[in-house]
Amino acid sequence: MFKKIVTFLAFGAVIFGMVWLFLYQQSHSHTSHEVHDFLTCEEAGGSILESYPRQCVYEEHTYTETLEEGKGELIGGQRDEHGCLGPAGYSYDDIVKACIRSWELDTTQKLAATVAVDHLGPAYGTTILAVHSGSCEGCYTIEVSQNPDEPVFTNVTLENFEVV
Repeated sequence: MFKKIVTFLAFGAVIFGMVWLFLYQQSHSHTSHEVHDFLTCEEAGGSILESYPRQCVYEEHTYTETLEEGKGELIGGQRDEHGCLGPAGYSYDDIVKACIRSWELDTTQKLAATVAVDHLGPAYGTTILAVHSGSCEGCYTIEVSQNPDEPVFTNVTLENFEVV
């Protein structure tokens, strides 16, 4: 009986060792990549962080993307061809005819912003800063910035989607 138990334990230890070795090799199989900068980290399947400039993490090392001069995203107060501050998240909307942060506005808020811009007249750099819902349906207060060189801030109030 003792001999059977020892044989069983030895067999179990061998199986356990083989499984452990297999799992260890699987978890370290990606180490064959030579990673020395952002690009090779990205190619090796490293985790890309949402930062500027982008960063890649691979085997506990972080590599930062090298940007060429004059390329990459806009920075500081630079504006695009419509006068929108891209680095602040604003982009031109063809329907609203102004710079907006599209993720901040739902469909009815975009409609309210469109009415406000139509009332003020579309112009270079017109930016929708905020759209606040009022106490009734179709009631909004829209904060608008115009003339980026000498900003003019205006609040446009709507009732039933009409300027009051």
